Amino acid sequence: MNHSISYQCPQTKQAIHKTLSVDFDLTDGNLSELLTLAATAHHGQVDKLAVDYIHHPVSVANNYFHTFGQHYDGIATALLHDTVEDTELDFEQLRAFVSEEVIAAIGLVTKQGKVDYLEYIDGLIQQNNTTAMQVKYCDLMHNTDPSRGSSPLPHKMALYAQAMDKLAQHLSVA
Repeated sequence: MNHSISYQCPQTKQAIHKTLSVDFDLTDGNLSELLTLAATAHHGQVDKLAVDYIHHPVSVANNYFHTFGQHYDGIATALLHDTVEDTELDFEQLRAFVSEEVIAAIGLVTKQGKVDYLEYIDGLIQQNNTTAMQVKYCDLMHNTDPSRGSSPLPHKMALYAQAMDKLAQHLSVA
């Protein structure tokens, strides 16, 4: 379902209006507010194909909904999963919007520094935070989705496939 959002550009203060394809229930808690927060934080960012970056966290949240259902913590984490890593928002600012459980999941999904990718995935699994593992799985689903128009390089695709397999084993996902 298409959902319209409006927010103020952080730099120019100009009114911004966007329509996003959202499959999950935005009336669950403050998900509508979190969608606007994520869009504002990612304003001006684009992916490798010059697509407005907010489509990535929304797609991850849609993947979460279709794979794991309408669970507030998971969808909230999916919407905000790249904010600390890729925007000026920090955990302290996010605490005004979400619970400590969501903050913890975002923290685990946020890759810290130059760690080997599969070691990062192993560490995520060792933390046994189901929400974080589910969101990372959905993030990888979107990152490897050929319909995005650009696939990761073959070595990255293989790495992502290994990561998805590891996560799937712990999440009982086929």
